Amino acid sequence: VLPSFPAPIIRTVPFFNARKQGTMGAPRQLRKRNDNFSKNVTKRGNVPIGKAADHEDDGLPASKILIAFFCFVVIGSSLVQFFGLFQRSPPPLGE
Repeated sequence: VLPSFPAPIIRTVPFFNARKQGTMGAPRQLRKRNDNFSKNVTKRGNVPIGKAADHEDDGLPASKILIAFFCFVVIGSSLVQFFGLFQRSPPPLGE
């Protein structure tokens, strides 16, 4: 004789039916977006010469003051670590 267990309760989760039935995206808008995207794909990389020639390079992306500050921080921290080695007492040699 097998013991009888209660039947498991199976609840359906509305995962796939999250949207209301009968609602779809507007096909006219989707078609328009696809057409715009298709036109844009063929234009990629084709920059008119006039626009490329008019572009002025502003120089460095970081200012000289910012670069000097980073050098100061990097060199200063390395010097602090270097001089910190001499301030520490040497480890005991094991007596």
